[in-house]
Amino acid sequence: MKTKAVIWLLCIAAVLVWAGIAYAQTAPTEPEKIKALLLRPAGWKADWSLPGGYDKGEGEWIFEARGDKVVVKIQTFTRPTTCERDVTLTSDGVKFDGCRDLDITLRFDPNDLDYPFKGKSLSGTEYKGKAK
Repeated sequence: MKTKAVIWLLCIAAVLVWAGIAYAQTAPTEPEKIKALLLRPAGWKADWSLPGGYDKGEGEWIFEARGDKVVVKIQTFTRPTTCERDVTLTSDGVKFDGCRDLDITLRFDPNDLDYPFKGKSLSGTEYKGKAK
């Protein structure tokens, strides 16, 4: 009787391993998951704060897919500015230049339900994005 139980357990384990391998081969990569999340039609509320916190503001980011590329339309409300920039998807987030800032790197944190995208630019300005 124990032998049959062991064989059943081994069969079940083999099926689970096979299913896991099959899923891993078809599961989307992290950049694909992040891209799908970024492409919300309503866009993202963007908050920024200069180094030292002496100035801050808000705006919005709207990400769009254009063929194989992703672009972001940026609108700043505090100092009215609009621009459009190319986006680079990474394994844990996204990179793009701002209208007045360079090399904004945002990391995705799936555990932060309020601001899942946070990061800094080359100048040290802190950014965070909240789903609209």
